[in-house]
Amino acid sequence: MTSAIQGLRLELPPGFAALPIGENAAAQRDHAFELVRKAESAGQDVGDAVTTAEQMVGVFDALRAMDIQLCGKFAVVTDDAPATATVLLSVQRLRSADPAAAAGDLVGMTGAVKELFQRRNPQAQTRTIQLPIGHAVAALVVGEFRIPPERFGAEDELVIPTFRAVFLIPLTTGDHLAALDVSTTSEAGWPEISRQAVAIARSLRYGRDDR
Repeated sequence: MTSAIQGLRLELPPGFAALPIGENAAAQRDHAFELVRKAESAGQDVGDAVTTAEQMVGVFDALRAMDIQLCGKFAVVTDDAPATATVLLSVQRLRSADPAAAAGDLVGMTGAVKELFQRRNPQAQTRTIQLPIGHAVAALVVGEFRIPPERFGAEDELVIPTFRAVFLIPLTTGDHLAALDVSTTSEAGWPEISRQAVAIARSLRYGRDDR
């Protein structure tokens, strides 16, 4: 599956399901109601359909406000059960005093991005790499969510592992950064999901598919 996002193209895994973040308001609302109807048809309890759909639209708007251009999921097979992964792609505007100079030194810009990401995520394993689209930072972030037991009336806190592959790519404009984040809570699915994450990152390229 090929997707075109803000002048970038990328290949997504088979079965990838995207949320309609980039659609206009009317199409986005129609899409939300369609998703709710499908969930109802599958026997899922969606509560009040109108309220649920409007809440979904609010989520779409919040993602767009965070400069997220693409959000969706895909699944991989494991020995136990299918594992799902979440894909986020954002294109963020950077505060650059001289975009032309930054565009002329993407190696230096990539190093600065790596240093900043490492400082904000000291537990991450980071390195600079060369992707077909250009210089990039690749990061592996393994962590966990801890949910207090009182949230679920349990005796012990709930610990959910998290696995993330992050790719940060300074774009040739000199003042934009593409950020690809692929994550899962499945340890069994992580080896295949991480391979898919690398494949998505390597598929990123400039240009739109106008066919």
